[in-house]
Amino acid sequence: MFKKIVVKLFVLIIVIGGMIACSPKDDTNIPTNKNNAELNKEPEAEEKVPVQKIDNYVANEEELKHAAEVMGEVNTEEDLASVMMTIALQKVELQENENFEIAGTVSPSRPQFTKGNIAFIQKNAESIKADTALEEILNKWSQGNFDDIVEDFILARNILNGQDKHDGYKIQKRSKEEENRYIKYFYGDKGLKLDEEQWRYHEKVDF
Repeated sequence: MFKKIVVKLFVLIIVIGGMIACSPKDDTNIPTNKNNAELNKEPEAEEKVPVQKIDNYVANEEELKHAAEVMGEVNTEEDLASVMMTIALQKVELQENENFEIAGTVSPSRPQFTKGNIAFIQKNAESIKADTALEEILNKWSQGNFDDIVEDFILARNILNGQDKHDGYKIQKRSKEEENRYIKYFYGDKGLKLDEEQWRYHEKVDF
């Protein structure tokens, strides 16, 4: 009985070994003409990706008229970068609040960060064919995405000044409390109410 079992195992081993020996070899390591063609293929030139169009807020005539009054004409890329920096001051804080509540002076009027004002800036950005990086920032802002507002501000400032990188001035994102204080200071309770109505659904909620 034991011998029969041994013989059967021996036969089984031989059969399995024969199947392995007869199986086709893996030729994946042998380069084919197709593989050689792919290796010798010239790299394709990288195409410039256009700015993705997003369904943005549609401002009415009254909003656009008000935006033009508070921001003035935007005829050049420099004008665009400048007005983007100005409106972003609601959300970023520069050195020692030098752009907010300066002791002994009257603070200038500034455009509020509203959907209507953003729509006005976007309209001008399209007409002057501005840097796509600025258009992408405006697209983010119009959708309520302010996660990179500090980097956005620096990029606009670099474009305005013709710089390639941040020159080290102190800048940080305002806390929500500080931003509300800014809104209250420049736009009053009406401004606070408008900000709440337009952007409250874009705030991140931690569970």
